[in-house]
Amino acid sequence: MASYVFKFGGGMKLDKAFGEALRQARYRANLSQEDFADEVSREMVSLLERGQRSPRLSQIDAIAGRIGLHPLTLLTKCYLLAGKPDELNTLLTRLTNEIGILEEEKSNPFLQKK
Repeated sequence: MASYVFKFGGGMKLDKAFGEALRQARYRANLSQEDFADEVSREMVSLLERGQRSPRLSQIDAIAGRIGLHPLTLLTKCYLLAGKPDELNTLLTRLTNEIGILEEEKSNPFLQKK
């Protein structure tokens, strides 16, 4: 299986892209930074949106849940901002294929660790 290296062609750095994806999703959901108090602090939301902090997976899950999104939606938007926005269908096809391969490996006893 080929490894996946994301090309940042003309896009922004990943931390900045995540921050922009978060900001866009938060605005669209009509939420303030303070509305995330049960998930993360307002200060942390601000730092994330400015690309000055990298979120933990549990934070991405909590933040996306508060916005009403699946965490992968937020991450996908992040990667699209960091790369080429017109590649959504290509990215989703690749993800579908790679998950399929991982599921096949999981069910193949010859590929499982002993």
